[in-house]
Amino acid sequence: MNRANAPNAPPRTYLRSSYHLDLGQEALQRNWSLYRRRRHREAGSRQRPAGAHLVEWTDAIDVVCGKCRKRLGRCVAFRSEPGFYGLVEDHPRWAAPLRMWLAPAGETAARPRWLWFEGDGPLALAHFRCGRCRQAFAPRNADRLAATAFEDQLRELVIS
Repeated sequence: MNRANAPNAPPRTYLRSSYHLDLGQEALQRNWSLYRRRRHREAGSRQRPAGAHLVEWTDAIDVVCGKCRKRLGRCVAFRSEPGFYGLVEDHPRWAAPLRMWLAPAGETAARPRWLWFEGDGPLALAHFRCGRCRQAFAPRNADRLAATAFEDQLRELVIS
């Protein structure tokens, strides 16, 4: 049996590092969604594009509600070359055409998503919401949260 398909194997991220010209939250989310499951050469094995920044990715992390223990979803932490960390949702929905994914997000949306962001870079705030117990958690600094997940190589992140 292939190790990646073993029942207890950790989720595998094929993309380990990549170069990006735009380090905005939306751009990184879209790029991750487009390339998340394709096999790629390591970024260091090819020429760096002019003005591009190196971004390193973790394996997928399960995000769990600290109140009811429901799995909210999966995210991936990243570390970028200018020295900040961040999170993106591990989901292909962002690869849809532009007009399809511009639905309102946040608490004011008709169906609030489990994760949304305010801002970009080191000052970005990550908002989490549980669909089962309807708990909306206080916004977290995405940079600090992702730094912990990245450095400690977390497989599960409990939000409480």
